[in-house]
Amino acid sequence: MRKAIIPEGVFKSDLFSPAVQVDDMIYISGTVALDHNGQLVGKDDFRAQAEFVFQSIQKLLAAAHSNMNHLVKVTIYLTDASNYGTLNEVWSKYTDQCQPPPARATVVSNLVIPDLLIEVEAIARTI
Repeated sequence: MRKAIIPEGVFKSDLFSPAVQVDDMIYISGTVALDHNGQLVGKDDFRAQAEFVFQSIQKLLAAAHSNMNHLVKVTIYLTDASNYGTLNEVWSKYTDQCQPPPARATVVSNLVIPDLLIEVEAIARTI
C-alpha cells in the first residue's frame, strides 16, 4: 500500500508529497518553515523555523497514525553550523521520549530558498 500523507495546515506542492506511507513506513519529504500558503515562518529566526519544522513533522506523523517516538532516521540540513546548539535544544524537546533515539545526520548546506535556515527529512514507522 502506498499513499500520500497531506494533512491540513502543512505546505504542499504539486511536485512532491509532504510524506508518503508505504505499508508501515512513513517517508517525510524535506520539511521547511513554509506555512500552508507557502509563506516563510520565522525570517532570520532559527529557533522559530526549527520549532515550526518539527511541529509540521508531528502533524505529518499524526496524519499517518504515528508520532515522533517512531522516528527511525532523520536528516537535518542547516545553513549555518552556529545554529547546531539551538537545533539540539529544539530537537530534544520533540524527541526526548524516543528510545532508542533515531539515527540522525546533520549537514551544513545552502537551501533552495535563501531565507530558509533549516530543512528536515525523516523516516518513521507507524504505531
